[in-house]
Amino acid sequence: GVVLQPSGSVLESGESTMKVSDWSPARVLRRIAALRAENRGRHEFFNGPKRIGFHRMLSQARRQGHVIVVVLPVAKAYLEAFVDESVAAEFERALGEAMADVPEATLVRLDRVRGISDHGYFADLVHLNSFGRRVATQAFLTEALGGPLSQQNRKSSSPTSMSAGN
Repeated sequence: GVVLQPSGSVLESGESTMKVSDWSPARVLRRIAALRAENRGRHEFFNGPKRIGFHRMLSQARRQGHVIVVVLPVAKAYLEAFVDESVAAEFERALGEAMADVPEATLVRLDRVRGISDHGYFADLVHLNSFGRRVATQAFLTEALGGPLSQQNRKSSSPTSMSAGN
């Protein structure tokens, strides 16, 4: 058979310089309304099939080598619209539970990089643009290679030291 190879890197996502910060307030509100409708007004982490799937992925990854779990950021408007204290606490609880299954995994919290949720780093409410990807990539490399924040993230992700305020 014929095999078509894509030109360039499969992981090449191209340059995206679009910024949420260039959107009008009305466009931001329309996109939030669309996301709310898609999620049926609920913002859930790791419930039901998502939870089972994530644990399955972690288990499979563990059998294949070192596991790195990366928490990606979202735009500030997304956080303000969908993530209140109870949602954040539930996410942290679910993440801590999952990480307890693979305690040797490296947890990289890109969502905690200072300023990363700024609208200038996002092409839309959940996807980093080229500027945001550069910042996130540098932070990821620092963390994954054992930077000072990765040591803090490992400690804060253990079930005994997690708090609802994280």
